[in-house]
Amino acid sequence: MKNVKVLFEPDNIEIEVPEGTKISTAIKKACINFDLPCAGKGICGKCRVEILSGSVSTMGDTVNKGWVLACQTKINSYSHISLKPLKKHSQTQSEISPYLWNKKM
Repeated sequence: MKNVKVLFEPDNIEIEVPEGTKISTAIKKACINFDLPCAGKGICGKCRVEILSGSVSTMGDTVNKGWVLACQTKINSYSHISLKPLKKHSQTQSEISPYLWNKKM
């Protein structure tokens, strides 16, 4: 299995992980604190991230305008991923999925 690079925004943190690694696992490897309230079961929707570029495969929800669940999505190639929350003005109340992200010090 080959390694691929992943770049996380907004802090421009780049790491290398084995191809097929879940995004949530890569986030942990990058030492980024990221909220996974349902422990990666894909039922809460709070780990939503935006795929800016790259190739990923989802195990749960399909890619919706570039947004996927980090706990249900595997990295297939170099990927550029935004951890910024969805903008509230572009969603309905039921779609708002705030999550916490902070670089660990």
